[in-house]
Amino acid sequence: MRGWKLSIRVRNAKPDHHLFNNHGTWWCHFWAIADGFYQKRFRINLHTRSLPVARLLRDTVLANEWSEIISSEKR
Repeated sequence: MRGWKLSIRVRNAKPDHHLFNNHGTWWCHFWAIADGFYQKRFRINLHTRSLPVARLLRDTVLANEWSEIISSEKR
C-alpha cells in the first residue's frame, strides 16, 4: 500500500478527541486511508492512566509516529 493519509479531526472544543479509556488505560484511535480507497482504523495503547499524559502521547502519535505505526501493521 502506498499513499497513506491520516484522516483525523482536530476539535479544540473537545480536547479528548481520539482518546478513549478502557478499564483505566488510555488509548488513541484514528483512521488512515490508502490510495484514496482502502481505510483502516488504528488503536494504540498509550500505556498510561493519566489523562494529561495521554493527551501529550496522542499529540505525539498523530504528529509524528502515525506513519511508522501504519507501516508496521499488516493488512
